[in-house]
This record gives sequence, C-alpha cells and structure tokens, in this order.
Amino acid sequence: MGKLFKFLIGLVVVAVIAVIGLNFAIKTYLTPERVKNMFIPPAEKVLQRKVSLGKINVSLFKGVTLTNLVVKKADGKEDFLRVKEFILKYKLLPLLKKEIVISKILLVDPYVRIYRDARGHFNYESLGPLQKKKGSSSSGKEGKKASSPWPLTIKSIQVKRVHALVKDALGEIPDTDLTANARVALSMTAQGAMSFSGKSDFLAQAVYGQVKSQVKGDLTFTPQKLTYKTDIQLEGDTITLSGQVVNYSANPSIILNIYSPILHLDKLMEVPKKLPKGKTQARGKGARAQGKETSPPKLEVKGEYKVREALYKGLKMEDIQGNYRFKDGIFTLKDALVKVTQGTVKKEVQVDLNDPLMAYKGAFQVQGVDMGALTTALMARGKGMVTGKFNTRATFSGRGSQWEIMKKYLTAQGVFSLKDGQFLDFPAINKVAALLDLDELKNLAFQEIDGNYKVEKGKVLLKSALSSQDIKMKTQGTLGLDGSLNLPLVLKLSPKLGDKLKKKVSFAKYLGQEKGWTIVPIKLSGTLTAPVPTPDLSMVKEGLKGEAGKALQGLLPSNKKESPLKGIKGLFGK
Repeated sequence: MGKLFKFLIGLVVVAVIAVIGLNFAIKTYLTPERVKNMFIPPAEKVLQRKVSLGKINVSLFKGVTLTNLVVKKADGKEDFLRVKEFILKYKLLPLLKKEIVISKILLVDPYVRIYRDARGHFNYESLGPLQKKKGSSSSGKEGKKASSPWPLTIKSIQVKRVHALVKDALGEIPDTDLTANARVALSMTAQGAMSFSGKSDFLAQAVYGQVKSQVKGDLTFTPQKLTYKTDIQLEGDTITLSGQVVNYSANPSIILNIYSPILHLDKLMEVPKKLPKGKTQARGKGARAQGKETSPPKLEVKGEYKVREALYKGLKMEDIQGNYRFKDGIFTLKDALVKVTQGTVKKEVQVDLNDPLMAYKGAFQVQGVDMGALTTALMARGKGMVTGKFNTRATFSGRGSQWEIMKKYLTAQGVFSLKDGQFLDFPAINKVAALLDLDELKNLAFQEIDGNYKVEKGKVLLKSALSSQDIKMKTQGTLGLDGSLNLPLVLKLSPKLGDKLKKKVSFAKYLGQEKGWTIVPIKLSGTLTAPVPTPDLSMVKEGLKGEAGKALQGLLPSNKKESPLKGIKGLFGK
C-alpha cells in the first residue's frame, strides 16, 4: 500500500509539473506580441480594415482575455467596431475525448456604428466578407452543412451592454441608439447539426423626422421559436407587442398581440405629418416602373388586440378588441368590438391583398350609439347634426383603397333605426322648413326613424319613415356617394300644422288629406351640403281632382319651354 501511495503522489507531482510546464510554455510561446502577429494580419486581410488589440492574456487555466479590440472604418480613422473586453474560457478534460467545450465567451461593452451616406451606401458594405466578388457563383458548395472535426459546445455566450448607433444621411431610416444584453448557449455536432438557446433584453431610442420613440423589450429564442415582449412609447402613449415567431428561419408563423391602456388618436394621427417626406418616392417609382416591386413574403400573422381606452376629438372609445389573421395574402378581422357613446359597434372584415385593387367584404352591427356625441366629434362644425340612439346592421363588399375607386365597386345593404332624436341645424330640414314657412320643422324632434338601405353603382338606395308628434315623413330615393341627392319626401302634417300651413301657403287647400293630416310632397335634390327642396309636381297633380285640378292647370304656365316649377312655387306663395 505504501508503494502505491508513493506512486500516486509521484504521478500527481509529475502531472502538476507537466501542467505548470505546459502553462509556462504556452505563456512563453504565446506572448502578446506573437498573438497580435498571429491574429491581426489575417483579420485585417479578411475584413480589409485596420484592426488593433490592447492587452492580451493567455492562460492554460483561465483561457484567453483580449482587451480593446478595435476594427476601424474604411478610412482607417474612426472606429467602426470596438470591444472593451473579450474573454474565452474552456475546459481541458473534454479535449482528451476529442470534444471542444467552451464554458464561457464574454464580450463586454461592444460598440458598433452603422452609417449610410448620401449615395445610399452603408459603411459595412466594404467589409471583406460582404463585398461582391466578380465572377463568383452561388452554386457549388452552397447548401452544404458546416462541419467541425470535433463536436463543439459553448455553454454560455454573454454580451454585456452592447451599444449600436444607426445614422442615415438619406433620412429614410430612423436614427437609432440601441443598448442590449444577451446570453446564448450553443452546441454543434461533428456533422454540423447545431442547436442553441438564449435570451436578450434591449432598449432603443429612435428619431425619425420630428417623431421620437422608445422601444424596450426582451426575448428568448431557440432554433424553432422566438418569444418576445416589447413596449413602444410614441407621442406619450405606450403600446405593448407580445407573442412568438415559430419556424422563423423558413416559413415563419407569427403571433402578434397588441395591447395599450390608452391611446390619444389625435396625436397619433398627426405622426405621419411629422415624418420625413419625399425622400423615398423617386426610388420607389423607379422600382415600380421597372417592374421590380416585390410582394410581401408568404407568412402567417395572427393575434389579438386590446385597447382599454382611446380618445379622439373628445370622443371616448372603450374596450376596443378583436382577433385578426393574415395568411396567403388575405387579412381577416373577427370579433371586433368597440364601446362608444354608450353603445357598441361590432364588425367582421376580410381583405384580399392578392387582388390588384384590394378586395374586401364584411359585416357590422351598431347598437345604441349616441349619434349626437358621435357627429359632434366626427363632423365639421356648422354642417348640422343628428341626435338619438342609432342601431344598424349591414353587410358590405367592394374593391379599392382610394375613394374614387371605392365608389365604383362598393356594395352594401342593411337596416337601421334612430330613436328619440333631433335634427339640429340640419341643412336639408332647414331648407324644407323655409320652403313651407314652418319654423316647427327646424330642429325637428322625432320618436323614431327606421328603414333600409342598399348601396350599388355609386348610389345609396334609401327607404325610411320618420314619426313625431306633429310630423310624419317617408323617403324613398337615392343619395349619391358623391353627395348628390334625389330624395322624394312625403310629409304628413298634423291638423294643427296643416291649418297653419293653409294660412301661409295659398296652395295648401289643394293638398291631399289623410285622417285629418295634410300630405305635402317634396323632392329633395342638390347635394348634402347644398340641398334644394321643391314641391313634387307629379305627386301634386296625381292628387288633385275636379275644381282643384282645373285651378292647378290654370295657374301652371302654358308655354312648354317655361319651367313648371315657377308656377308650382307660385302656388306655394313663393
């Protein structure tokens, strides 16, 4: 036993001496100057940039430590890339089994500055590996897996406080200041099969024209899936994006969920006006003219969106939510809901982006929306408004993204009702009130308006009925999507208003009666902003009999070239 113990002691002493000697030999051979001479010339040849190193420390046990690694720009003056400290640690015993096990790679304070000049060239394009070689071909060895003589395992790759700056002289890319940290584990077999996993956190400040934003987030990743969560701060609002990307290296499938506690839409809608203008148009037009415009890659994106509250011109919208999906060029929106002015709006939409004009179809339903609050926010002042609780349900389809094209292809049909409302300073109603000299028609209040509508060939075919205490009105005609009007109205005035009309309008005694209510036919033409109401001559003539008919014929002009409207206006005392 004593001999065996002495042998083991001797073996340990020999091993220690061997390791010490090997470590001494490594340090003696791999001096800082020799390492620089071994590393810098090949690196400069490959990168075609000036490369420098600070201190170098090589240890059998502690690994390799490099400080102040710098890669210059093409001009050789300013820094393109620099790393404050690079540390590589490895394990010795796996080498005996022909395995490379790196326990740690650490990069501390790496910095890179990416710049694009006024001619559109990035400063990294002149790096050796990225330069296009004349006569080079992508065939041959392309597609073969990289291989290593021995299996490789890297237990930890850490990047601390990476700092990246992006500047663009053309103003097409936001100026970005990014800081990040990352940790990655990697392994590779001798046949080249690789697997990895990791996580990262980042913070970016971006300036684009007059728009400033901040993006903060974190992500985890494997070869199959990337999971992320990002907070975007823009114009004082915060928007959170979260989800995952599956199979991102081939045919990506993306889950993108959107959430915000509050959005100030007035400010966000002003953002496009603050962005740089006119710098990408020429190049975009040129690409389209040459037929080089590319379609978006085939991918699938789906998710849900939720906004607790959104404000627009004093209008408050709550619980905005829905589910969406984009696949094979078709965007689908389902279960979309928003609560607004004490009511709800629900809709479903499908948009086919494969159609050159963009085709769409869908349905929507409105329940109990306060039209007064809605029109106050959305309509220009001085245009008149309608109040009441609005309900409708409809289906629609069409093509185009610009209004001039949409008008040609839009079709829709639905039913509607408006209860306990009022027309306030509404142009068409005011003009009818002036024609009949009845102030009671101004700011007309009603119990209900209901009806149906159909949109086709650029026109809305409208049929509706209004009921109030002293006035009933039926409408059946068209309203052009260009604002033109062709709406015959049939007013029924209560006995009280009918008697008042007879005192103001000479022709009122010839108008028809129904259960004591006076029937007044009106034709509404002109436009929504400049309506023109006139007595409907055809309906008046049909309703007149006997002595009244003779009186009418006597008052109408006999000259066919003279407009009969002049005579009928005279009958109305105008």
